[in-house]
Amino acid sequence: MAVQKYRFDDFKPYIFMTTNFGKSWTLLSDGKNGIPADYPVRVVREDPDQKGLLYAGTEFGLFVSFDEGKAWQSLQQNLPIVPITDLRVHQKDLVLSTQGRSFWILDDISPLHQLQKALTQEKAYLYKSRPAYRVNDKGGGGLSEFAPEVKPSGAIVYYSLQDEAEKQVELVITDSDGRMVRTYSSDSATAKKHKTDLLKLKKGMHRMTWDLTYEGPTFVEGTIVWGYTGGVKAPPGIYDAKLTYGGETVTQQIEILEDPRIEDGVSAEDYEEQLKLGLTIRNAITDIHETIAQIREVKSQVGWLKDKTEDTDIKTLGEDIIKELLDYEQTLMQTKNKSGQDPIRFAPKLDNQLVEVYNYVTGQDGYISGGREGRPNDAAVKRWDDVEKEWLNLKVEIDNKLDERVEQFNAKVLEKKVLGVKLKRAKS
Repeated sequence: MAVQKYRFDDFKPYIFMTTNFGKSWTLLSDGKNGIPADYPVRVVREDPDQKGLLYAGTEFGLFVSFDEGKAWQSLQQNLPIVPITDLRVHQKDLVLSTQGRSFWILDDISPLHQLQKALTQEKAYLYKSRPAYRVNDKGGGGLSEFAPEVKPSGAIVYYSLQDEAEKQVELVITDSDGRMVRTYSSDSATAKKHKTDLLKLKKGMHRMTWDLTYEGPTFVEGTIVWGYTGGVKAPPGIYDAKLTYGGETVTQQIEILEDPRIEDGVSAEDYEEQLKLGLTIRNAITDIHETIAQIREVKSQVGWLKDKTEDTDIKTLGEDIIKELLDYEQTLMQTKNKSGQDPIRFAPKLDNQLVEVYNYVTGQDGYISGGREGRPNDAAVKRWDDVEKEWLNLKVEIDNKLDERVEQFNAKVLEKKVLGVKLKRAKS
């Protein structure tokens, strides 16, 4: 119970607790155990999921106790210095009402339940995350300076380091079949490779968000396509998160729950079929762009060599090869796209046609035709079959042409005693 006596010119904090239904009360705030002596308390609540974890809203901010009121400490963070008029714990979020500064929500207070255990770890600790729902919950905030901040979307993952990290910190998420889902790292090269944010190395607790997707397709630099290019949506289920630092490994599980608004639900088999096709299309898009990168590398080498020599035969052959490879490149991607609106002006090429199917199979809500739940329909499968067949036939043709033309060009430069072209085969 919180008691105020400021109308009697008494500004002391009063928090009382009873363990016998009000027969007797114990004072939990004496002005010396964390809450200052001139901070009147307006509200106090116990966490419904953690006995002894208390939250107190005072005239000048928020406080927390981990030991049933024996000691208190500030839980202010970025909260303004403002009267806390009421608070509630709702689904592991701490919701506050204030006097004059609107409502505030501290997203996911489950780490507070594990804090004591985390502090006993030697080097690093990975907190168990609360279940995450596979829903589109990004909201519309941020559209103006007066809009509320958007809550983190996906699974919120917390980790803490006892000291400033000197070595690489890595977090790897895998599914029940052992497939790698996401890799996060403090190493910039690793993070760039997996298209994830850098993990922080500072001492203390850190928060990052997994958006509940597998890695998305990889595109050559400067690609502009129309449609969803993010990761493949992860099905509901249990995932393993493994944090590695300084020779120590900590593992926790992350549970993804199905959207509770779906009537009759979706079977595990249907979700698996959606994942399987999404990953297959993702790999095909990546394969196309690895081939484009290979084409560009050969064009670059051939162009450099023909420009460095005065030999007419090498120049003529080089120009023919570059033109031929450019035709293939323009078949695979729309090279005229320079801005986000250009895909409206210029016809989509093979990569964007695959992106459209990918969007329909695994795209997030908010994209045209995206956001499906469960097994792809027959139309999506049929369209994938058609585009896949076109790509596989074209891939064989391009691979053969690259082999043929590189060999031909190298034979010519060898004849003329000039350095040749190196052909690095794209991953299959």
